[in-house]
Amino acid sequence: MAGSKQLTREDLKKNQKAVYVPLYEDISSDEESFDVKTNIQPQPVYAPELKDTWSDEEIIDEQPKEGKDSDSDYEGLQDPPVRRQLQNILRQYPDGPQIIRELVQNAEDAKASTFKVMTCIEDNLGDGDFDPKYKKIFQGPALCTFNDGVFTEKDWKGIKTIYVSVKEKDDTFKIGRFGLGFKSVFHVTDTPVIISGDRLLIINPTSTTERVCHSVTFKKLTSRYKFTLWPVLRKVLHLDEGGVFGFKTSNVKEEHFPNTLFWFPLRRAPSTLLKKIYQPSRMKELMESFRREADTTLLFLQYISSITIMENRDSVLYEVTIEGTGASKDKFSDLREYTRDWLKDTNAKPKDSQSIAYNALVITRNGKEDSAKKAVFKIVNFYQGTKEMSQGLKELSEDGDNAPFVGVAYPLQMEESFNAHVFCFLPLPFQSSSLTNLPVHVNGFFNLDPARDHVLQATAGQVGKRDKNIEWNERLIKEVISQAYIKLIEDLLKEGSPREIVCRCLPDVQKVDNALWKLLLQPVMESVLRMNIFQTEKQEKTWVSFEQAVFDVFVDREREVAEKTKDVVIELIKEYGENLVILPKHLRILVESHTKYRFLPEIQSRVISTEYVANLLLRDHRYKEKNRSTKVILLGYFLEYGHQEVWKQLELLPTNDKTHFVSLVSTGTLYLCSESEADLFPELEKQLLSDLREEMKAKLMTSQTSK
Repeated sequence: MAGSKQLTREDLKKNQKAVYVPLYEDISSDEESFDVKTNIQPQPVYAPELKDTWSDEEIIDEQPKEGKDSDSDYEGLQDPPVRRQLQNILRQYPDGPQIIRELVQNAEDAKASTFKVMTCIEDNLGDGDFDPKYKKIFQGPALCTFNDGVFTEKDWKGIKTIYVSVKEKDDTFKIGRFGLGFKSVFHVTDTPVIISGDRLLIINPTSTTERVCHSVTFKKLTSRYKFTLWPVLRKVLHLDEGGVFGFKTSNVKEEHFPNTLFWFPLRRAPSTLLKKIYQPSRMKELMESFRREADTTLLFLQYISSITIMENRDSVLYEVTIEGTGASKDKFSDLREYTRDWLKDTNAKPKDSQSIAYNALVITRNGKEDSAKKAVFKIVNFYQGTKEMSQGLKELSEDGDNAPFVGVAYPLQMEESFNAHVFCFLPLPFQSSSLTNLPVHVNGFFNLDPARDHVLQATAGQVGKRDKNIEWNERLIKEVISQAYIKLIEDLLKEGSPREIVCRCLPDVQKVDNALWKLLLQPVMESVLRMNIFQTEKQEKTWVSFEQAVFDVFVDREREVAEKTKDVVIELIKEYGENLVILPKHLRILVESHTKYRFLPEIQSRVISTEYVANLLLRDHRYKEKNRSTKVILLGYFLEYGHQEVWKQLELLPTNDKTHFVSLVSTGTLYLCSESEADLFPELEKQLLSDLREEMKAKLMTSQTSK
């Protein structure tokens, strides 16, 4: 190079007008070299994989002026080596589907619409005569991912940085833009490769510090690296055969690939980074774990609409897509875009709360079985406005990246295997049982533990000052997610959803046993129970509130009533046009244990009792038209449980005149007798009571009401 010469680091320090730039593109040389430019104003050089930045002032060793502190009296803290820093990160981020999840996050932040992940099982280089260094870097088996976003300069900078992501203040809603989570890929590989835009980058932390990042433009691939890197790349990614995920020779020649491809060769031998060998069998386990959560992964994302899981180039194992359905079919993209508009600038927090509800169709295609499964979700995204925030929530929302944006997703066709999950845009690691025991998935800007697999919450016996991260989670659930949940139910009612779908959306308060998620119950149930949330058994199927409903629940002392008697009583209440509500099993506890779950303490639930039924029949005498067996069953119900005098006015006592019934307060004398005795008094049929079971006769006698 004219006007330049090769210097060692020691030579460079002697040159007061020099600034050095490591040539990451050229790692084929065993010696570190620097491009020295003279007679220019020196500028600091950004080198994220180096530990310092050199400028003229740093190179010149000035003598301190008298009375001034000398720089020689100071020294900085020493950063641990790159490998040590990565090892510390890997201890925080466990191996597993979290690795792929982080790559999905990065694709979402890149505004990609498509994400694909592929296991390349074969050794695709074989025994060919390839450059040994690049062969080692690219040789399969490998994990490969693709998205249709493109790296920006900020992304290239961020991915080469250890502990700092490149999120700006107005990028709070970017969920993982090459922050710590991306480094979890080093569980799998020592040398991740990124191809995007006009270049590729190889990151090799097992190399010397100044040679960790190796960036090569497409232009240099076919010139400087024509006989080293280029042949390996062509072979591994099948560039002459259509390429992998659309990356082919023409992209290199045109110096543009409008997508992003990651290549992670599995660690084939212990290295200075990790001793763990990553076997192909382990990779298949990782893919299977990701597959199990893939059908819910798209629910709360705002850009990605399809995920494909592949094995080698020609085998699609699973594909998951999300789209609008019903009234949301043609508006799905617009609704997602509208939600994204909320999230662009979190500094300009809206005063009024905002919410968007839509129906989404998730289709999961199984390539191995040539089958497809469909699921429809009602999704509500909600942003809490500052006017409606409590003071505590407002203060916490102004602290760091806390944002009062949440969502809930409810499956409109519930399956027995449904397991409600917690999302921080993407699902937290799946557990054998639900983390919440709610009938809905929940999403929010939760503060997570360092491994990012659990929502932080207070532990039993925790003392001292409340942790702000935990307090944020508590307030987010109680004050914000509760509102999204309420709006979900409001939307179901507004759409005229069937009773089964509405009732199933209400939580089983007994099952919600985690202290953190119990915080959701009071605000949700207090609001919902005031709505016309229950459909009656009336012919016109009207909807009523908790206060207006008569529930098919008998008072405590009558809970053991015979099923046949229950059926008769409930059918009678229906015929009388009462606001009878048949509760599903999981909601009966709201009434049966009303004193325990007093979400509306000022309202007493209306349930079935002998007193209620007696007053109902006395108001309207249509019960007299019922057949003899029905009246006898009702009489038995009142004899067993009726402790009030009011029922004794009902004409339910069956005389031996098959068409004549009397009450216990009727005028005249009644006689309890046997059937044979009744035959002796044929003229007294309207006064004889022989057609009763013996236990009913005994109860009539003990009540001292016979005459």
